[in-house]
Amino acid sequence: MEEILYRELRDLDIDGVTRMWRESLDGWPPGFFGGSGITAETVRREERSSNKLFTILALFGDRVVGYCLVSPYGGEPDASYVNLVNVVPDMHGRGIGKALLLDAVARSSELGLYRIDLHTWPANMKAVPLYKKTGFFWVPDTSVYMQNYMPFLLGMNEFRDFLEGEDWYSCLRRELTEEQDRQRTDSGRDVFTYWFRMGDREFLAEFDRSGRILSRLEYPGLRACIEVDDGRDYFVGRQYTVEISGHGFDTAGVEVEYSHSIRCSGIRDGRLNMEPLAVRVEKSPYEIADRLRVELPDGLPALGLGVCGSEEVRLASPPFLYLAPGSSEVSFELRKLSGRTSVILSWSVEGRSGQHELDLSADTYQSFTLQLPELCRGVHLMTLRLGESSHSETVVLIVGSHTGPPETVDTRGSALVLGGDMVLSFNRKGGRTSVWVPGAGGKPERLGSFFICAGPPVSWNSDLPRQTYELELGEGQVTGSASWPSRPGMTHFVNVRLDREGFIETCSRVHNGSTEPRTAMFSADSGWAECFEPRTDLLPMPDGLMAEQRVYNQVPDWAEDLTSSTSGLAAPWTGVTGGCGSAMNYFPGWTELEHDMPGTGQETIPQGGSLVSPPFMILFSKGGVKHLLARAGNLGWKTGGWDRRIPFFRHDLEPVMGSGAEFTLGHPLHGGRTGSLEIDGERKAGGEVRTGHGLSAKLEGKGRVRVGLSLAGRSMEYPVFLVQKNSSVDRAGEPPGELLLTNDRVRAVIDPRACGQVHSLEMDGTEYLFSSHPVPSEFCWEKPWFGGIVPRVSGTRGHPYPLQDSVPLVEEYTREHAGLSERGWRMSWRIDRRHYGSLSLTWTVSLFPSVPLLRTLLELDATAGAFHPGELDFRGFLAPGGSRDGALLTCDSFPALVQGRDHAGAWTDMGKWARVARGNAFVEGYSLGEGVFFCEDYGRHGCHLSVIGTHDRPRRMEMLWLFGSVREDDDLARIVRAHR
Repeated sequence: MEEILYRELRDLDIDGVTRMWRESLDGWPPGFFGGSGITAETVRREERSSNKLFTILALFGDRVVGYCLVSPYGGEPDASYVNLVNVVPDMHGRGIGKALLLDAVARSSELGLYRIDLHTWPANMKAVPLYKKTGFFWVPDTSVYMQNYMPFLLGMNEFRDFLEGEDWYSCLRRELTEEQDRQRTDSGRDVFTYWFRMGDREFLAEFDRSGRILSRLEYPGLRACIEVDDGRDYFVGRQYTVEISGHGFDTAGVEVEYSHSIRCSGIRDGRLNMEPLAVRVEKSPYEIADRLRVELPDGLPALGLGVCGSEEVRLASPPFLYLAPGSSEVSFELRKLSGRTSVILSWSVEGRSGQHELDLSADTYQSFTLQLPELCRGVHLMTLRLGESSHSETVVLIVGSHTGPPETVDTRGSALVLGGDMVLSFNRKGGRTSVWVPGAGGKPERLGSFFICAGPPVSWNSDLPRQTYELELGEGQVTGSASWPSRPGMTHFVNVRLDREGFIETCSRVHNGSTEPRTAMFSADSGWAECFEPRTDLLPMPDGLMAEQRVYNQVPDWAEDLTSSTSGLAAPWTGVTGGCGSAMNYFPGWTELEHDMPGTGQETIPQGGSLVSPPFMILFSKGGVKHLLARAGNLGWKTGGWDRRIPFFRHDLEPVMGSGAEFTLGHPLHGGRTGSLEIDGERKAGGEVRTGHGLSAKLEGKGRVRVGLSLAGRSMEYPVFLVQKNSSVDRAGEPPGELLLTNDRVRAVIDPRACGQVHSLEMDGTEYLFSSHPVPSEFCWEKPWFGGIVPRVSGTRGHPYPLQDSVPLVEEYTREHAGLSERGWRMSWRIDRRHYGSLSLTWTVSLFPSVPLLRTLLELDATAGAFHPGELDFRGFLAPGGSRDGALLTCDSFPALVQGRDHAGAWTDMGKWARVARGNAFVEGYSLGEGVFFCEDYGRHGCHLSVIGTHDRPRRMEMLWLFGSVREDDDLARIVRAHR
């Protein structure tokens, strides 16, 4: 049988790796690779973005059957990380996975690294014994995070001498369970222990979990150990005894090193006293703790402990609170880590101070309330201290809302920028900034967070988000700086500013203080909080704004759906809208796109030079998309053609189509999805759908059909009404006289000289409009009144422009779409008046063949580019079945409501559709374009449906009118509504 070959990845292997992943999808959790297919570009992007150390392939002949990608481990320059390891399912059981991992361990050791780590998912327990056999330990209380110290051991001469050329894998002794590796010393210290046996010889290496460092070593002729009297927790202000013991080395030659967060006495007889100190920024349990390190003589490896001092009681609430004016009390939240039953709280604010003994006998997390003197409106600084050994806390009390220009305040863990209702919290740990606003009861509510990372790598395994930043406060802005451990000599800077206009601006800088030129790049990152859920993603695509509710790992599939360049967007921004409002990331000047976040290419920084990122701006709005984009426009931001919305499901189905018409299914994103088309339950087409490649099928028949669309695992069904190919609309009349439109059921009469009024529409011989023609009259409070379906343009004084005094240019209008020939008339006016503006106005009325469906379209633009404010609308005065009496109104905004029209004055926004019905007769209106779809009810006099907008910019207001009297018309109404 052909042997498996193991070697590093080459460029020519990319297609083979792509095929391997496609063959392996069933072995990974659903959604792990997103909603679209894996491409060669996916593989290249993963290889490029990881800043990899190496990639190992397993080849069976020319076929790639195994893969292991290893990169640096962010925040720990002496560790590597297994990004991905995979074996194709049909080759499982041949030892390929073991060989790949052992190779990764060996290569990491050759690079001088101390450790190699990996993650797997909780349902992949079958792989845990293999990982353990190759040296990995499952860190308790994690979602299968595993650490492996074999690279360090393989680099030890003493260990290699012990092995005498034998394979370490075969002499490792441990239980290969699918359980977490909980190991503790007698003192309560968490450790991982390796035990090797060869004949009657043994080698033992114990690693302190908190410090991620060797703490005990035993082999023939040597025993060395460091231990503490109580290793369960290290509390600030308490003293602990550390002992170094063993044989085979001179204890007098031991040297001790320790971090600034630890106070130690001198070592005597192998013992020393240690006291953890309070620090401004505590380390998390996921970081390497500060180390107490013991250097052994004679070149032996160092031993050590991780000592992360914890304060027994800490403030758990954010370092700022919103208070209502007149408040005389403030509530805080505490976290208790020890068995302590009380603590002395000291506080001061505005020159007043006090002390209270707090009862801590309750739960780990608890709240307490302080009575304070009444504080005036504005910002007040409060100082808190919980016990003598703790670090002081600064809490900002915002009474009312912040007024004036943005200001900055320094607190223990972060610097705050205050402006209006917004607070930016620039965190010392990691350099990430959170955005907060007042929530329920004044409790701060987080909107999201952001950070600009430098790289490579700029992905999740960068070490910069794990650094502690030095902060410098300025006027309305904060600048943070941190050294870059994985890039010695380089410094990372992040600046965050809150503009007076209410938007956030951040940028990053890298300074090269090394002795040679270096390269760097930038990647921005922002995340939105759960208050935006259910969230809709906003993407300015070249042919319109895609606004689609997020389906995680499917729509969008960030790995595949967008181009790798910002030029693939219509404008440099992405955004969200949801429960708490809308938000936008605006990134002019950025060139790359990684998922939905902008980046830059790598550039060389000369020695002593700096590289600065483009600006990254964030704008929040309490309103919807329209309000967000209007605010962005007022700031001068380029937002693209957002007037046109495009969905993820892109199809050209219409409520009414001609028999023989073809329809297509596609989507505007780049990632491929599986799709299919059905007509009345019969599959007509299927395959991959992506940008530029859709599915199509032909509609045949007459009357109602059901069209099923399936894409990315989601299915939708649309009803469509089919009319025969030979159906037509007849046009008659000689402009500027009356114009006629007729089909099998409808006769519409239009008078261009009366404002383009549709003054009569008969269906099956019955009138459905009420109007005044040929002479206008008065109606309720309106004079002159034309009625029917009629356009109107008003100026600043609210008086309609007298279109009836102008004869429009009249042209025949034909629209070929969906296998239909829709025909009608187009009328155009030119207006140039002081109170109305210099405008061109176009009014189009057209009729569908065979069905009682009329379209009206009102378009307005400025003839010389300048708009004068005013109002624009068109209205339809309705008499379904020939009468106005006893009609009922219902609409999309109130679908369960049937409004009885007993008196005048009822009016509302209709939503997307509205219906005025009298018995079996009805008129339904469907708003298709801009403007507010409105109804005004005049009681027994009748009512009208209208679309209303302002002419402060180009406008396109469109509406379909459906007239009905029989059951088939009701079916058609349900079909049209289904498409709205």
